Amino acid sequence: MLCRINATVGGATDEKARAINFLRAIQAICTASAGSTPSVASITTPTASPTIGTSGSVDVITEVISNTEAGGWSTGSTTNITSNYNASFGSPYTLDLYRNSGKATYPYRKLTFRTNPLSLFNGSYTSYPFIAISHGFDTATAATTNYLSTLTAFDMPASGGVVNRYRFDVNCCNSDATAQTYVPFRPAAGEWLIASTERYFIALSGALGATGSPGQMIYVGLRGTNAWEDQYDDNPPLCSVVYDGGQYYNVSTGSNSSMFGRTLQTTGTVNSSPGWYRISNVASDSTQRNFGNTSFSSLTIGHDICPLSGYAGHWQQTSGNYNQVRQYAEYADFWYGNELQIPMLPIMGACRSKFRSNVHFIPMTVDPSTGIFTPPAWPLSISRSRQNSHNSGGQLFGVYKSAGGPDSYLNTYFTPGQTFVIGNESWYPYVIGNDTLYRDMWLIRRA
Repeated sequence: MLCRINATVGGATDEKARAINFLRAIQAICTASAGSTPSVASITTPTASPTIGTSGSVDVITEVISNTEAGGWSTGSTTNITSNYNASFGSPYTLDLYRNSGKATYPYRKLTFRTNPLSLFNGSYTSYPFIAISHGFDTATAATTNYLSTLTAFDMPASGGVVNRYRFDVNCCNSDATAQTYVPFRPAAGEWLIASTERYFIALSGALGATGSPGQMIYVGLRGTNAWEDQYDDNPPLCSVVYDGGQYYNVSTGSNSSMFGRTLQTTGTVNSSPGWYRISNVASDSTQRNFGNTSFSSLTIGHDICPLSGYAGHWQQTSGNYNQVRQYAEYADFWYGNELQIPMLPIMGACRSKFRSNVHFIPMTVDPSTGIFTPPAWPLSISRSRQNSHNSGGQLFGVYKSAGGPDSYLNTYFTPGQTFVIGNESWYPYVIGNDTLYRDMWLIRRA
């Protein structure tokens, strides 16, 4: 299922109404059957929504681009979103989804969306109007105490290889969750592209003129696996990637990635338990593995390296002869770069077009069968390359990183809405970012 949505249609200017529109549209898409046309009537106040097709109704799902495959998910019993929401609700409004995992120990995969759990509707939600995304696994379809012990918690595992944890909070990018520094998955003005199948959920934001979350790509789903992994029943191959392309590299704390799985020792022995691993340029307060360590006390924590592209912001420090790139590689324990292999690095910095000056861009390639310029398709893969704890991982499904640069350049080589064919499958180009000088193209599978 591949759709466009806009939570502000019909005059929805209130942040709470937009959040409910947004969550209801995602629910409709993720639970839609193949061949169906999901729809959700926009609401602007806490009242029951009109029926689509009746007077005054406006569909939040502005276009169903492809419905060949089902959305792939079912609604869990802890879901509580309704059109006639309570504007003073004292808990997060929650969309809780599940599907089978194929793993006997943890038979269900989970995907959960919550209105900001630290700023509720009866509090400061309108000041921090974010949607929190979580994924993981459970032994039940509902969000039980294993997966979601408290609705108002939102954090990340503080260190690598966390076991006995059922949930990973995808778009929290600060180890101190009270700082409200989530990646702003925010249903503000502008459209989102939503793709959902049994293997993945993908959201892209940031058409020209958009506000709130411009230039963002979020992937939550499965990755390719290796034969040795498939022998175990406790390791659903979950992963996530959050790309914060709306920010310059030196404030790109929103970019991060996660993976769950088993790992190998250098002897080839499989380690005893699967665990969560992450890559982020935000340091861990709990482990002190950051540049606040006394050996590097003059260096700034976070903000200086985009972990998904490997691009460093600061090349000269006030003490010592180290630059950020050298530290990122040589002293990886001080960054979460030691957790996962950078998932998007075809060339240095090539996943980002938004740098401090408009001199960097990601060019087109040449189609060998036609000889004409065409957008490139770089796969996203995720793996862990650490001695005695490695996993060669696999490719993410349904998404390729493509060209980037000025809007005028990209529009020379593609027409919005056209289809490209890769490996006998159809792919939909979508460009994100609200700055005409810095735009990023992605290719999303038409399913």
